[in-house]
Amino acid sequence: MIVADGIIELDNKNKAQGSGTAGSVLVLLSTYDSRVNDNNAIHLKNDGNSGVIYAGNGKIEVGNGNQIKEATGWKIKLKENTTVTYGQGMAGLFFTGPGGSYSLVKGTYQAK
Repeated sequence: MIVADGIIELDNKNKAQGSGTAGSVLVLLSTYDSRVNDNNAIHLKNDGNSGVIYAGNGKIEVGNGNQIKEATGWKIKLKENTTVTYGQGMAGLFFTGPGGSYSLVKGTYQAK
């Protein structure tokens, strides 16, 4: 997981991917607020990136040839040949999905 209060930018042909273990994903999370100036909170340039992208109040731009599992943002721009492939269990990362639930452990960032 990569977490930033500011902007996350990956240049061309960087590899932001899971560990290689089946079902693993890398999560990029930015708390940057793009509504103020319309700058990208997360910008993945061309080729080679995959995973989950989250910028609740941010603008996400995904360049040519990237393959992602999920993107959540205030504004999202996908360029040519970008693939979004939903994976089983993705709902559990940020949302409980149908019929599921979770609660936080008081005083921690843990879910139970």
